[in-house]
Amino acid sequence: MGVEGYIAKPFDEDDVVERIANILVKDETKEMIEKSIKPKLKEIFGYVLANDILSKATIVGMKGNSKSEKLRLIIESICYDQKFVGMLGADRANKLKNEWNEWLINLE
Repeated sequence: MGVEGYIAKPFDEDDVVERIANILVKDETKEMIEKSIKPKLKEIFGYVLANDILSKATIVGMKGNSKSEKLRLIIESICYDQKFVGMLGADRANKLKNEWNEWLINLE
């Protein structure tokens, strides 16, 4: 069967982000991303841009050796993203970074 008989499934960005997050982080870290970070990004940027920022941040998180280090890298990547800082301003971006890092401290 060639390409002509293939019907592609619609691309689901949420599914891609969730799969990457599942590979990188588990339990509390995934919960924090899903319940705090992801909704806040969608509220600020909308669906597509939020998933773009989170996807890039999750890839950066791959460099971490522990759950907390991965999440710290994800938080930093989001909070230093030019779009994130440009939309929120440096003060609000830093406030969210501190809020998310507080959760991270409790995780450790």
